[in-house]
Amino acid sequence: MIDTAPFRHAAMVYPQPVAEACGRLLRVKDARSQLDACLKAAEVLCRYLAALALASLRSRERRDFPPNVKKLKGSLSFGHYLRLVQATATSPGHPLTQHFGPFRQRSKGRGPGKADRRLVSLRELRNEISHDLAPMPDVRARVLLSEHRPQEKLLNALKSLEGLLSLPLFVIHGLGYRNMEMFAQRLLLMGESQDPVPDELRLLEPLQEHTPYVALDNHALALPPVMVFADIESPPVQRLAFLHAVSCRKLDFKTLDSDTVEDHEQAHALDALFREAPTPPLEVRLPEGKPAMQREWADRRQRIESADRQGQGTPPWTEYDQETMAKYANRVADGPATKPPAEIIIDLLLDGRSTGLAEAELRQLLLLFGSDTAIRIALGREVYDFRSRKNSAARWHGRKIGSRNILGTLQTATAFFSEHVGLDAGETADLARNEGSPDYIAMREALVNQFLHQDYSDRTAAAQVDLTPERAVFFNTGHSLVTADALTDGGRSQARNPLIARGLRLIGYAELGGSGVRTLQHEWRQASRRPPLFVSHREANSFTLTLDWRTVPNAYDRFWKDSIGVEVSGAQAQILNLATDRAGVTAHLAAAGTGLPLEDARDSLAYLTHQVLLSETLGRYHLAPHLRESLK
Repeated sequence: MIDTAPFRHAAMVYPQPVAEACGRLLRVKDARSQLDACLKAAEVLCRYLAALALASLRSRERRDFPPNVKKLKGSLSFGHYLRLVQATATSPGHPLTQHFGPFRQRSKGRGPGKADRRLVSLRELRNEISHDLAPMPDVRARVLLSEHRPQEKLLNALKSLEGLLSLPLFVIHGLGYRNMEMFAQRLLLMGESQDPVPDELRLLEPLQEHTPYVALDNHALALPPVMVFADIESPPVQRLAFLHAVSCRKLDFKTLDSDTVEDHEQAHALDALFREAPTPPLEVRLPEGKPAMQREWADRRQRIESADRQGQGTPPWTEYDQETMAKYANRVADGPATKPPAEIIIDLLLDGRSTGLAEAELRQLLLLFGSDTAIRIALGREVYDFRSRKNSAARWHGRKIGSRNILGTLQTATAFFSEHVGLDAGETADLARNEGSPDYIAMREALVNQFLHQDYSDRTAAAQVDLTPERAVFFNTGHSLVTADALTDGGRSQARNPLIARGLRLIGYAELGGSGVRTLQHEWRQASRRPPLFVSHREANSFTLTLDWRTVPNAYDRFWKDSIGVEVSGAQAQILNLATDRAGVTAHLAAAGTGLPLEDARDSLAYLTHQVLLSETLGRYHLAPHLRESLK
């Protein structure tokens, strides 16, 4: 009987691909599935080690790559990657040379290294039984498990490679500058959770966004093209993927879930690696007083291991609202649930994990399903405060305030909108609908994003919605994790609460995968309304979205089209219309109101200013006096 505790430990603290493979091995029951999961975990381990190996090899000054490394052509198998790792182990002078010691021959003729011997044996077993275990009787699988002891060999390989598997794997996104300092959001991809919470990193030197790195002391090794952080279309998420096939036209990557991603831009990436100059490890210069990322991860890992020893990391199902859980289970099961709600949530939302959850994941589960009392105690404040006023100066005449879980809060919010904005109750009955009136789409995206990106550790204020006849204002704690430019251009953003995002996506409430800003802008343009205004306040840790119900007057066609004597595009004409507002227009509002990329909007503003149609003061553009005079 194999002790599964080491696999459980691996699932909590090893790099995400290896951790996920070990976690899946833990959760299978029958012998055939155990054998298959064990061999797949060994192959995933080899692929991950190959990504590290190639990254380390290409960083050295010597360009004499071993022949096995240059033969990565066609479909790549377990054997391809194992041979690459073996070749790396015998190549001197690269940063990870010492860590690949378990693949080198032992001294005094004692044979292959520990990891090499075990993984070669597992590869041979895989070749012996072929890649398809489906026809194998379970009794035959039990015999193979007993005779070959693949789980024991995998555990021994993992143990011998502890040094490599302790190096933190991470991805950077949202790189930007603030007060002359460089900041980025980091996803630390350690442990099997596919929904890591982003944390902020201050850098002294830039790293490439959306690129997986492994940290070694105060340096970072980039892992492409063997491993990339790829966009998956359905559902719209980002996942790590391994190089699966190499052709003259494209590279194919595959995730652990067998999602295939094609990359036509890097068709010759591997060949180029062998011709180009060395790519040395990038120095990760953190501010003074901050530990290197490797040391930082070691400290965090100790806390994770300590929490696990104390029996933490298991969802407190009794603190959750059972009715909410049951309704949710029926939604994700697409019909009456045939298993207890907790089991369905574990299977579909937590990828089968029932223990070893991180503190941040437990908090998000509570916010999704918790009882009113449990949520009020955990947050130390109310969850929502919705208000409606007859005009901007009047006191509110309708108000809802309370502490429900997020699923319940969204129900309360849609009912409030239906009552005070005049939306059809049937239209707001199900937020899974992706089509409808601009008001419905705007309400849906604004509310969902308000709860995906909220900072629930901030106790200063509940999420607020203030409705007036002119506008709707959405406020929540938690500044934007991306720059104002990235927010305006509407690219995919990283949710502050990724497990909540995933939970809502499973029931169709967050199908757009981080593109809610772009959707809001599009719907408001279609309705000829003033562009949405986003204000992120880092110091106050707050975010405000204002949706203006008023339409943009078409002053260009009515007053200036035939008289200004300057040729303007349709987007530039719309910018002139936006500038009729007394407050003027900014580059961000111009981009949102026209659909132009932000840089193109800036170019258009510069052109209109040069043509003396606009004037600029402190970043705001107003109509030139002669145009404004014609509006009177």
